[in-house]
Amino acid sequence: MDIPENAKTPQDRKKKKKPAGKRASVEFRGVTYTARDEDALDDIDVVEALDNQALTVALRLILGETEYERLKENLADPDTGKTKGSDIAKFWKQFIAENQVAKN
Repeated sequence: MDIPENAKTPQDRKKKKKPAGKRASVEFRGVTYTARDEDALDDIDVVEALDNQALTVALRLILGETEYERLKENLADPDTGKTKGSDIAKFWKQFIAENQVAKN
């Protein structure tokens, strides 16, 4: 069955586009984290870091050093002071889900 060219896409399947001029951000565990600039997710250095599976490097590039250190501090276990990689991965998954880069 062919789908007509003018058929509408259900709203729940359309990708959300980031408003122009707005920096990507996410609220995670009650704290809001914001990207260093509006193009941080479309930076080739970030793409290269992700290609190399260097998530922490990518997060430092996206958030900036101060915001990244704040993230690590807020996610750290209060007893050990250590931040789990699994918590960083959860943050990343939510950050990307809420800040899709519009594709042309």
